Amino acid sequence: MPALEIRPEEIGRYDPDAYRERYNRLRPAPQKRPVPVASCEAPIETTKPEQKPVQPAPVCVPDVPPSPIVAERRVTFREIREEELAKAGISLAQFEGDCRHRENVLVRRIIWTRAATETGLSISAIGRLSGNKDHTSVLRAIIRHREETTGMIDKSMQAYREASRRRWHEKQAKKRAAALVEG
Repeated sequence: MPALEIRPEEIGRYDPDAYRERYNRLRPAPQKRPVPVASCEAPIETTKPEQKPVQPAPVCVPDVPPSPIVAERRVTFREIREEELAKAGISLAQFEGDCRHRENVLVRRIIWTRAATETGLSISAIGRLSGNKDHTSVLRAIIRHREETTGMIDKSMQAYREASRRRWHEKQAKKRAAALVEG
């Protein structure tokens, strides 16, 4: 009996822990909001012209420099797309189309991965901006790109690939054995 046995009903099984881990890896970290800086001298506020001016108590908040996350301008999807398409020499129609040439697929993966990490867009929004692609296509492309660049492969996919490879080799061995018996 082989060391790795996968039954067909186990291949598409939902694993909440693996899903949550993959989801958290793909979502960008939440951005911190800066504390508003106020001076110790609060302005006089009036609500209506006939009332006396109301002077609120002064609020002293120390001058805090803005965090570097907020100080930088966020990159837009369009900027990422134009930059990567110019590098690859691919047109916008090829990017948004259904063409599955390797170069186009790789550029889509790069653009979608950058957009997921550098912009605050959801996976669905990235798909809509990419010529109405489905969110699952975008998610799978991001996962594949990260697997290829980091060398980390999802364990369930790795097990599936090993099982299918093993089945193919067993089938080839049976064909060779049948050819030897006949000839």
